[in-house]
Parts: sequence; structure tokens; C-alpha cells
Amino acid sequence: MSIDYGSFVEEYTKIAFGDSLGENVKARPIPQLENVTVPMNIQRHDAQRAGTHYDLRIQDPDKPISYSWAIPKASLPQELGEKRLAIRQPDHQASYMGFSGDLKTRYGAGKVKSEFHDQVEVREANAGKVRFIHDDKEYLLHRTQSNKNWLIRRTQ
Repeated sequence: MSIDYGSFVEEYTKIAFGDSLGENVKARPIPQLENVTVPMNIQRHDAQRAGTHYDLRIQDPDKPISYSWAIPKASLPQELGEKRLAIRQPDHQASYMGFSGDLKTRYGAGKVKSEFHDQVEVREANAGKVRFIHDDKEYLLHRTQSNKNWLIRRTQ
């Protein structure tokens, strides 16, 4: 079964970021990584405009930034082979990882609760995919064929 997430992604992006992300906000390419342990954070975000979603953040081992994805409606896939849309977000400062509290202004206004903040093993990463181990389960974040969206699925 083929699912077209295009219109959902466009709508979510407009709600979350307005018509323009601006020059200072960007999602940098994921660097080439192999077998490194880095901080990861999953935050439940009850956003007033974009609705409830989960923010997945994986920290760069060499820079004070975290690569970020929004997973609509649910956290990480629990069943083997289960897939979920993961919308690439602008990079965040690493200091934001672990945050819980209220965001009062801008696109993210709402409540944020950190649900997981610990070390994970990134087995492999590059501009098109991130394979990592969390809670003895392996996950793969990868770009779709259109190169516009990402999916996350549990692989082990």
C-alpha cells in the first residue's frame, strides 16, 4: 500500500513554520557516522497549532546541535516493520534536549514533555538515513524515494 504524505507535510510545515522557514533556521545534512554513542531525546509536544506529535532529536557528536524530526500522533514504532512518517525539522540547539515545560510563543506554543533522554548507539548515519539502537530495538530513519519526506521504522 502506498501512502502519499505530501499534502499532510505541506500543511504541517505551514502550520508549524509559516510560509517561510527564514534564513537562520535550517536542517543541516546528517554527517557520516558509524558506531557512535550520542544523546537522543523524544519529547511529546502538545502544540496548539500543529497538534500533538513527538519530536525526535539526535545530537551531533561534534557540534552543539541536534537533528530533529516530528513524528505525528505517535512516538517510535513498536512493532517490527511498522513505519511512521518523520518530518525533518530545523536543527535545534543541543541544550534544548531534555526540555519539559510550556512554550508560550511562536509556532511551537504548547506543552512539551521529555519522555526519553539518554544515550543511543548510532550504527550508521548519512544524509539519507540514520540507523540507531534504542531500548534493545533497532530503528531506521530514512528519506523516501521522493527525497522530500522521511520514514522511521523498527527493523529489529
